[in-house]
Amino acid sequence: MLSLLFINEVGESFPIAVSHNILFAADQFFGTIHTYNAATGAGINFNFITGLNQPGEMAFSEDLDSHELFLFVANTGNNAVGKYDAITGATIDANFLTQLLNAGYIAVKNPKSR
Repeated sequence: MLSLLFINEVGESFPIAVSHNILFAADQFFGTIHTYNAATGAGINFNFITGLNQPGEMAFSEDLDSHELFLFVANTGNNAVGKYDAITGATIDANFLTQLLNAGYIAVKNPKSR
């Protein structure tokens, strides 16, 4: 079981996702995604992704051919889902999905997964 007590920069509960030993935390107050070492809790990048509108749940998708890792973030403030590079934090499409009603929960199924 992962304990989040070692992460103390954010004062409220927040959505998290873990991939490749990196913990991604959505901070609705600052509109950012923070990254932490999932084993130690050490901060990696407090501003990994910025400019979000009440970020919520996150999901990952990996292209098995190109080995690209994508992070999808539900932005509950504008009812959209953004697509980001999960390695660099670069925006691929901030409005990947739009006009959603309550974009709070998302899941991604990789096309080659079983």
